[in-house]
Amino acid sequence: MLIRRLVPTDAAIYQALRLAALRESASAFSARYEDECDTPLATLEAYMAAESGRNPFGAFDGAG
Repeated sequence: MLIRRLVPTDAAIYQALRLAALRESASAFSARYEDECDTPLATLEAYMAAESGRNPFGAFDGAG
């Protein structure tokens, strides 16, 4: 397993995974699928950009 900082090119897979999780286990999150399903990829890309001051991480099984 590889754990690394997420970068803007991870935005699409992050969004797909998060939206699936929000649908399947809504009570595990403080957000709702309906509130996040229309979030533009550009918003997530900006969140993951090095200059954003944020440090989101992801765990990858296999190639990451």
